[in-house]
Amino acid sequence: MALRYSQMEATPRYRQVAAGAVVGVKFILVDDPKVFYVGGISGFTTNQDIEALPVETVGTRLAEEHVVGRYAGTVSTNGFFTPEKGDAFVPASSTFDRLKWHAYRFKTVGVDAGVPFDAILDWVVSRATIQQGARGLLTFDMSGPFRERLTGKEAAQRFGTY
Repeated sequence: MALRYSQMEATPRYRQVAAGAVVGVKFILVDDPKVFYVGGISGFTTNQDIEALPVETVGTRLAEEHVVGRYAGTVSTNGFFTPEKGDAFVPASSTFDRLKWHAYRFKTVGVDAGVPFDAILDWVVSRATIQQGARGLLTFDMSGPFRERLTGKEAAQRFGTY
């Protein structure tokens, strides 16, 4: 029986690290949740930048506060190319809105299989690269901006696995 997120929080597993090999990523098309793709990637990196602007008062030597400015999030992922991936993950073009994805990172093995680590909302593929080497497998890289990142707990609460 798989643990729910709230059950996992009460166990030592909540503080354990997970090897990348036991973490899966599910990509879900925003406009049609029946269209999804799971796994087959070798790396998945998220980056969040939150601009902190110092506020200085005339006559003081240092900034006394920081205000939050622009928020930007990007995803970069790579893996092994298949024709299915080539058809599904195309860079944004005239079909920009059709190409928004949600990405859901989760544990794939053990009693806590299915427990989310985080979720990326409204990811747009703005760069797609396919690499070919004479002696290696065909690989791909994709990257682009996203609107919001949920923690594992927030993802479990929103998507019903808490």
